[in-house]
Amino acid sequence: MMMEESTTTSNQTHIHDLPTEVIELTFSFLGTIPLMRSVYPSCRRFHEIINESVVNWMSLELFPFTDGYQDDDNFKLVDFENPIKKRNISSSGLIKLFDLLVPKFGSKFRDLSLTFSSLFTCSPPVFEMISTHCTNIKSLKIEAPSSGRPAMAANLLKVLEASSSNIQELIVHGGFPHSDFPAISKVIGKTLKSLYIEEKEETEGHSTHCPQDRDASYQYVELEHLYLGGVKVDKAFLESYFKNSSKLKSIVFDQCHLNIEAIIDFLTTSEVVNNVQHLEFLCCSLNTKVIPTMNMWGRIFDKCPNLVNLFIHCSSPSDNTQEYDLCFGDAEITACVDKCKKLEVLDIRNSSMSGKFFKDLQKAKKLETLIMESKNWNMSNILTEHGSPIYSHSIKNLCMYGDKCDNSLEKPISTLFPTVEFVHFDKFA
Repeated sequence: MMMEESTTTSNQTHIHDLPTEVIELTFSFLGTIPLMRSVYPSCRRFHEIINESVVNWMSLELFPFTDGYQDDDNFKLVDFENPIKKRNISSSGLIKLFDLLVPKFGSKFRDLSLTFSSLFTCSPPVFEMISTHCTNIKSLKIEAPSSGRPAMAANLLKVLEASSSNIQELIVHGGFPHSDFPAISKVIGKTLKSLYIEEKEETEGHSTHCPQDRDASYQYVELEHLYLGGVKVDKAFLESYFKNSSKLKSIVFDQCHLNIEAIIDFLTTSEVVNNVQHLEFLCCSLNTKVIPTMNMWGRIFDKCPNLVNLFIHCSSPSDNTQEYDLCFGDAEITACVDKCKKLEVLDIRNSSMSGKFFKDLQKAKKLETLIMESKNWNMSNILTEHGSPIYSHSIKNLCMYGDKCDNSLEKPISTLFPTVEFVHFDKFA
């Protein structure tokens, strides 16, 4: 709670109710605020600065420390009397800091980042205070354990409703209230440009609820960047929220449980991918096999000619010990470099290429990083008996993995890439 300034002795004493460790954290950690680069020696001076309102705070990050003294480019938590002394900020101190800053400066906050823990718990009152005082947020980042999910249910929605006309970025690490996703989408779908949802602790993938009516009001029409981690992705999910996301530039599926047919249908039959530059399937589990006759990769490259980065690393579900064949071979690499002229990074795992595609790498004029993993390498396709040509004048980083890859091949193959700066061969990625 903020206190009125006074020159009286009693009120000056009351000012010191703000714990010393809170002052230390404020002056040291909130490095995004230039004022906090300076250290003032007293609680009273800090209180005067707050009440003068001479600083225009537009960012707030709160981290509870549990390991004592911290020192790097971003934050320092020290004891004023003895800077070397280790200290931990108390839970009550952190909450008091939050209670002090948010009512005073909340309306000015544009970027709000909260990391919850046992010291700074994810609770409804925190969200209530934010929704009341922080109505101009453009970027909201929340990191919480899964145990914080009940506290975020309905309450995260209130925060987003309060900033619905301004919010452009939502990042939630852990504890996302999936049952509220339809209501959240209806509130922020018209303004949000970046959506990042990651469930760190769930291995089977979290089901995100879909609206029953599926009308256009749930669509993310301004979305440019989509990151999903640990989330189940099926046809209903994609169609409900992203069918009209015609401005998408990047799509990432990280540790997701994917229906591959739904993904391919989404990428090849809608108009959402015209602008896609960055596409990642990272360590994803597939619930359906890739069938060669699907020609799925060629269809993707036809629809996503502006790809700059492509990462694919998928496997079968956890109950199946065999990894699915992604049907990504030499022909698919050739199709990729033929269609995607802007390609700079190509990272493909669980593939079946033999090396025949090397002769086509010259077409990829901007390709700088090539990382390949295959069970079927045939080095005679790369190092030919009659001497191999220069394969690329653009590649700087080359990594190859598989049973037939060892470091003895690094030198002879690197000579075929005159601009290469880093080469690594190994059996296992």
